[in-house]
Amino acid sequence: MSAEVLPSAAPPYAIKVWADAVNVYAEVPSLNQPCVLAFRLSTGGLSQILDLLGAKHRQEGAGEPYLRPAYVAKTLMREGLTQRDLDKAREALKNLGIIK
Repeated sequence: MSAEVLPSAAPPYAIKVWADAVNVYAEVPSLNQPCVLAFRLSTGGLSQILDLLGAKHRQEGAGEPYLRPAYVAKTLMREGLTQRDLDKAREALKNLGIIK
């Protein structure tokens, strides 16, 4: 019998969830860094976080990484920039070695 010790029994699409006296937090992986979402410590907040967990499982149960939906700031939109422009800028910065 071969056995492998893993750092966690959680599946790869699992997210960390914790609470304090006011909020329940969920750490969701995103494109550059983890994104921490806060929900009120109430039945409504717990319901929202359970919806997030279910959606994440449905979307990533196959092992695909979670990518936050694209968001273009209103000031950039007024200047005519689109998500495609931001993606091109990100690629240029990657090619120059400024970001990974």
